[in-house]
This record gives sequence, structure tokens and C-alpha cells, in this order.
Amino acid sequence: MEFGESPRVLGMILRGLSKQRQPEYFVGTIVLSEDAKDGRKQIIDGQQRLATITIMLSAMRDFLAKENHTDASKAIQTDYVASFDLRRKELEPRLVLSNDDSQFFEALIVRSDPDAQPAKQRDSNAFIAEARDFFDKQLIELKIRIPENGTIISLSCSSS
Repeated sequence: MEFGESPRVLGMILRGLSKQRQPEYFVGTIVLSEDAKDGRKQIIDGQQRLATITIMLSAMRDFLAKENHTDASKAIQTDYVASFDLRRKELEPRLVLSNDDSQFFEALIVRSDPDAQPAKQRDSNAFIAEARDFFDKQLIELKIRIPENGTIISLSCSSS
């Protein structure tokens, strides 16, 4: 997966969310197919957009945790980023990237564990880290501009 378009996509999403103030924002079509082996959905088109949204959600999760909004932080983690498999006793990512980016993405984005983060081995790893840094900075700026009782961002996702 190539993240070369990430800065443009990131800016587009944030501008769309903050300037339009509309209840919905269309990020494009996502094409999925059923994987016959394990029943999971396989992404045919839209993996970069889904990865970018997942990166944004992970930044929101960690931002809310730092602001002592633990319930909201946990909800973002379990609803959008990863669930916890009780049988295997490990996180089950909602989005699994290709082998080249999977380990880096899971450590930095899914687990949010910079200490366990493998070295950046590909350009796309660096783009993932840059996208995360971008969202971290944007959330800090949003906090400065939004009053204490304001809503930062509300997201919903339709299964259809």
C-alpha cells in the first residue's frame, strides 16, 4: 500500500469535517469482497482511505484518553480500531494492512505502543507515522479553538 497521497487525504478529511459542519462527509467509495478462507472482508479499493481514517481515530482515541475521557477513548478503540479476543487474549484489529505495513501499523496505530514500534522499513511506514503526527497536531489545535463544553468530532459508520 502506498501512502504518498496521505497528506492530501488528511487535509481533505479535516477540512471537510471542520469547515462544512455537515452531519456527513463522503470520503469515496470502498469496494470489498468476501474472503472465502476466513470470512473476512477483503479491500479491493479504498484501503488507503480506511487506513487514514483508522489513523485519525487512533489519534482521537489517545487524545481523549489524555483528556480523561476514558469511556469515549475505549469506545473508539473497540468500535473502530480493534476489539479484544478473549479466547486468544489479544487485540483483533478491525483493519489489517498488507504484510509490508501490518506489523508497523498494528504497533503504532492499533496498540498505540511507541516502545513496541518496529523500525520504519518502508516509505509507507514513514507515511503512517507522519499521518499519525499530523492528526495529533490537528487535535491539539482543535482543542485550543473549541470551548470546554464543545464537541470535537462525532463519527458514525453505516454497515450498508
